Amino acid sequence: AFSNVLSTQIQANWTEGAPGSPATAYELQASTDANFTGVVTSSLTYNLFVSSSGLAAGTTHYFQVRAINKNGVATGFVSLASTSTLAQAPANPTFNTPPPTSSTIRLDWFGGSNGAATRYTALISTAADPSAPAGAVVSSSVTFNTFVSTAGLNANTTYYFSVKATNNNGVITSTVSASTSTLASDPVAGAFGAILATQITANWTDGSPATPALSYELQASTDSGFVG
Repeated sequence: AFSNVLSTQIQANWTEGAPGSPATAYELQASTDANFTGVVTSSLTYNLFVSSSGLAAGTTHYFQVRAINKNGVATGFVSLASTSTLAQAPANPTFNTPPPTSSTIRLDWFGGSNGAATRYTALISTAADPSAPAGAVVSSSVTFNTFVSTAGLNANTTYYFSVKATNNNGVITSTVSASTSTLASDPVAGAFGAILATQITANWTDGSPATPALSYELQASTDSGFVG
């Protein structure tokens, strides 16, 4: 059986083959490959357990053990089956690459030392708590990447994200949360209004009538390149 399973540590346990005649030593091997090829760590002990550390998070590890008698003769390896380290919780959420547009947002996060098989679930909503949206629409995305891209969003609207990781045993981590707003839609140019000797009235309409911008900035220039 396994105990003390953490994100980078697993303790493998076993019992004596014949109680009363303990082996001189045991050799435990651990690998991320079921056939114990590639990287294999080996530990010698006189105990009936070994705590393996420095393991990859959110990754399945396989264990086998054999006994060695006082003459140094070893038995065959016996499989202790497999289990997965815990995934590390997502951290450091950012919205920088690429930045949000009026209808899209990409959220990136840091997955720590999680293995490639770590699954992330992202919830996206206009509700401050996507897990309890109180009637607001919630979209869900499951990915093995450390980012999620959303499209078809409303302009000038705040969206809330929550992300959690799940290891190969289905154990879920805590959640990281972040929020940002989509850009306002570009205004639509309209006809000029009153034109006087020293005055011009410029008009436009909302690019997205359902979610108008909070404010507008108008620039005027005698140069078509808006320099000078």
